Amino acid sequence: MITVHQNTKFNLEQGLTIENLFSSEILQNIELFKSGKLDYLIIRGMPVSEILPNTPLEIREQTFPELEKNILTTIAQYLGAISDKGIEHTIRFNLEGEGTNNETWHSHFQFKSSLFYCVRADESAKTYYLVAGNVARSAGELLPDLLTPYSYIADTPAFPLIELHDGTYTFSKYIFERSELEKFVKDLDLPDAVKMLRKIVKNVTDKKYAHAAAFLLSQLEDAQEYISYLPGDLVLLHEPRVIRFSPGYKTNIPVERARWLLAVSLEN
Repeated sequence: MITVHQNTKFNLEQGLTIENLFSSEILQNIELFKSGKLDYLIIRGMPVSEILPNTPLEIREQTFPELEKNILTTIAQYLGAISDKGIEHTIRFNLEGEGTNNETWHSHFQFKSSLFYCVRADESAKTYYLVAGNVARSAGELLPDLLTPYSYIADTPAFPLIELHDGTYTFSKYIFERSELEKFVKDLDLPDAVKMLRKIVKNVTDKKYAHAAAFLLSQLEDAQEYISYLPGDLVLLHEPRVIRFSPGYKTNIPVERARWLLAVSLEN
C-alpha cells in the first residue's frame, strides 16, 4: 500500500485536469498505478464540499455532490474507460438499531480497476485490503500449489487459488466472486470466501492443496492492513489484484449522516 498526502492547493478555476488537481509527486504515483506498477494507491486530503445533503438512503436517488463527482470523473477518465454503471453510492449505516452491514472478502472481476472517494466518514468503519502479489511473495514453497489448478470442489472445473499472468498475480474468481460454485457449497453466503475456504480445507483429500487453501485462508483471517476512510480520501485499486473486506461495526453516527463513498469502476 502507498499512501500519499495532497499538500498543494487546488487550482480548480483553470478547469479540472489531472495536472492541476495534483502535485508532481502524486502524479508520479498515479502514473505508476496507471501503468500497473502499483496494486493500489491511497490519496488523502482531497477536497470535500462544505455543504452536503444527507446521505441518500436509496441509491436510485442518484444525488451526487458536484465537486466530488467532477473530480472523480476527471481522474477516472484519465485512467481509462468508465464502466456503464457510471458513478455509484456506497453507503454503510445502521438499520434501525441493528448491526451495521457486513461485507465479505471480494473483488469485482468484470472491471479493470475501481476508485472510491470518501464524502462522509465514520471512524468506526474499517476496510481491510489484501494484495495477491503480497500473498504470493509470502507463500514460499506453497506458491506452486497456489498457482496450480486443482478440483477444490467436487464436480467443478479445476482452478488455481491465485493466477499469474504477465508477471501479475490475481485472486481466483471462483473464490472471490459469485460463481457456479455456490450451488455446490451448502449455505454459502454470496460470496463468502472464508466459509468456502474453510470447507475446502476440511474436505480436500490431497494434503498439499489443502495446505495451500489453508495458507490463503490464514491470509484472510489474519489480515492487518486496513483503512478507516476520512473525508477527502481517494482510493485507486486494481481488480482483481486486490480483495477487500469490511467487517460489521457499531456506530454512533445517525443514519442520515452515515459513511458515504462515491465509487466508479473502469472497464477491462
